[in-house]
Amino acid sequence: MNKVIKISINSKNGSNIKFETNDHVSISNLFKLTHPYKEYQHTHYFQCNNVEVGSDNQLVIEAKEVGYWAKKFDRITDLDIRTVIGLEIEKITDPEQIKKINEASCWC
Repeated sequence: MNKVIKISINSKNGSNIKFETNDHVSISNLFKLTHPYKEYQHTHYFQCNNVEVGSDNQLVIEAKEVGYWAKKFDRITDLDIRTVIGLEIEKITDPEQIKKINEASCWC
């Protein structure tokens, strides 16, 4: 099970998370995380931009939020980012879903 261990949000670079995994991960792999924000759940997408080997030979993954800009964490003004720590994140392998996420990342 892959769980978020760190999140940072800033106005320049948006949202970035860090998590550990035993799975094989490559740069640019996509992941999804569902956040139970208030009365609805929203899925956020992240793209791996750094892979390291951490303790116990686990991979430590850093990923930047991607997808439609209006639905990103940095756009939710009353979000308590501490609620993201411990949430499960999973790798996306479906080519159609990856294509849709990449297209949504280009929307203005």
